[in-house]
Amino acid sequence: AKEVSVLVGKWSGPMTIQSPARKEPMKITMSLEIQPIKDSDKFSYKLTYEKQPTRDYVLQPIDPSKGHWQVDEQNGIKLDAFWNGAGFTSVFTVQGTTIVTTERLEGGKLHWENVSYAAKAFAETGNAQGAPPVSTFRVLSVQKAILSKK
Repeated sequence: AKEVSVLVGKWSGPMTIQSPARKEPMKITMSLEIQPIKDSDKFSYKLTYEKQPTRDYVLQPIDPSKGHWQVDEQNGIKLDAFWNGAGFTSVFTVQGTTIVTTERLEGGKLHWENVSYAAKAFAETGNAQGAPPVSTFRVLSVQKAILSKK
């Protein structure tokens, strides 16, 4: 849990949401609060987007020696996340959309990025002239935020 301690605190800042359907990016405020849970090796993980209720999750260690953690949404959904030295990356698919979320600490700021794309391949190429098969995917949206510790 030592590595997670660098993320403990309340982080907030502006987030932009861009998608092919929008001419201009949408801008909202988001916050992420990570706090140790008393008498536990778990952390509260509260995510808030502007004008929406707080999502109250639990960040729990699965195998920290391998960087494996899990975000428990407390509704039967548990998202595996992997520590990458400065933050977490998780990849999951829900209702035909794959989402890659990355949180990393850089220069004292928490950089949050959430890329959503269609889980079904947009195109498949390669597999000829010795090239391996390659699948490409259609990006649906990109959310980015640089959060400051409050």
